[in-house]
Amino acid sequence: NQLMLSPNPVRGNTMLATFAPVTEPSTARIVGPSGAVLKNQAIPAFTDQATIYTNGIQQGVYMLQIISGKDIQTIRFVKQ
Repeated sequence: NQLMLSPNPVRGNTMLATFAPVTEPSTARIVGPSGAVLKNQAIPAFTDQATIYTNGIQQGVYMLQIISGKDIQTIRFVKQ
């Protein structure tokens, strides 16, 4: 399965991430253009969707990572 975001670009403060199912508590991480981690958000085990909160993130291009154990799923998104 592939990581998908809706909407992308995001205009408000939330977006829905759909990803390969995680079997342990995981983390959604928003990474800025410089590589700095801007946000970490917990994702419960045994799910394949999460609402990602982008409040406090300025307009620009970012990466969303879903980190579960050693697995990392990454997608680029735009905040407008």
